[in-house]
Amino acid sequence: MSVAIDDFGTGYSTLSYLRDLPADVLKVDRSFIIGLQKDSKNWGLLKAVMSLASTFDKTVVAEGLEDWEAKELLLEVGCEIAQGYAIARPMKIEQFNRWYRQEQVAV
Repeated sequence: MSVAIDDFGTGYSTLSYLRDLPADVLKVDRSFIIGLQKDSKNWGLLKAVMSLASTFDKTVVAEGLEDWEAKELLLEVGCEIAQGYAIARPMKIEQFNRWYRQEQVAV
C-alpha cells in the first residue's frame, strides 16, 4: 500500500510533511500544472518540488494535465506520472475497460 499527499503545495500541506509523514507520493496540485508553459513561476516551483521529491525518495504525480505541451514539460523535469483530461476524462468502469484495451494496443 502506498500513501499520497494530495494537493501538495496548497492548503495545509507543508514541507514538514515531506520529512515527517510516511507518504510515498506527492500529488502536485493542478493549479501549478495548468498553464505551466506560460508561467515561469509555476515552472520553477515544479522543478523545486521534483528536486525535493528526489531528496526524500517520493514519487510525483502531476494533477490537472490538460494539454500535451505541459506533458512535454513534465517529462523534461522528470515527472513521468500525471492525471488529467489530456489523458482521459472520468468514466464508468465499462468505458475504462474499453479505453484501457485500446490504449494498450496504441502503445
